[in-house]
Amino acid sequence: MTTEGPLEAEISRRTAKGWQLVSRQPNEAQMRKGKHFSFLWAVFWFVVGFGVGFICYLLWHWAKRDQLVYLRLKDGQLLISERKGILGPLKAAVVGYWRWAGRRGSNWGKGLAYAGPVAVVLVLITIMAAASAGGGSKEEAVGSSAKPNQPTAAGTPAAAQEAEKPTQTPEPAKPKNEAALTVGAGAEAEGIRIAINQILDPYSSENMFDEPDAGMRFVAFDLTVENVSDSSNYFSAFEFKLRDADDFQYEVGISPLVSPRLESQDLRGGTKTRGLVGFQVRATARLVELYFDPNLFTKTDILFKAQ
Repeated sequence: MTTEGPLEAEISRRTAKGWQLVSRQPNEAQMRKGKHFSFLWAVFWFVVGFGVGFICYLLWHWAKRDQLVYLRLKDGQLLISERKGILGPLKAAVVGYWRWAGRRGSNWGKGLAYAGPVAVVLVLITIMAAASAGGGSKEEAVGSSAKPNQPTAAGTPAAAQEAEKPTQTPEPAKPKNEAALTVGAGAEAEGIRIAINQILDPYSSENMFDEPDAGMRFVAFDLTVENVSDSSNYFSAFEFKLRDADDFQYEVGISPLVSPRLESQDLRGGTKTRGLVGFQVRATARLVELYFDPNLFTKTDILFKAQ
């Protein structure tokens, strides 16, 4: 009887919980778990929230992303890197609070700890329902203050000459969210600005055991991420994607072991962070686009395109 290694055991454990194996190498694997729509929770929030709760649940489900995990075996130790997305901090806070509530000493204390957040949510839903039901509209008649047409000097020779001059159409300004895939370029969207400090292609990991697979190479980007808005903004380093000329798409993984790695974090308004994001791409790939999704609720991406 053979004993499963830590990598195989983790794959088996996650497979039993609905995870799917995306790719498998001797010492690493990538798995994905799709989001699931719960009719039970949808009905519950529809009844409890007077319809508004159902809309909130639909928005929450739409904002969710598929769960993605990278498993890598190094020196007999299993390294796990997960993409938590924008809902990761909220989930961690809820789970942490629930564990704290379960450790209360008395049943009375546990009851208050568990019932507190539920009561707050119900009050908020009630207020939202009352506000949507009590809203009204008011119409105003806005009078026209248009002035009668003024006489012009279109008949004069000077005016005729001006009219005959060809009009030049100005070139459209390049969107702020697009820039060239080159060192020094910068682009911004949804309050996040990203600048490319250096492109390391190929990238050599400082760890001698971290080598690209056969037919592959490592690429890394030295990036500065800045929150140019006034409010706090959560930034996920796993939202970077890389595309080559043959339309192969690559995602950020735990290999290569770049250092210092660009970490996901909550950036305060006006602050910035810097680090490396690494990709494993085909050895012959010609990279044409690096892009980043700054906000799950919008379709605007930050794009860096090869010229």
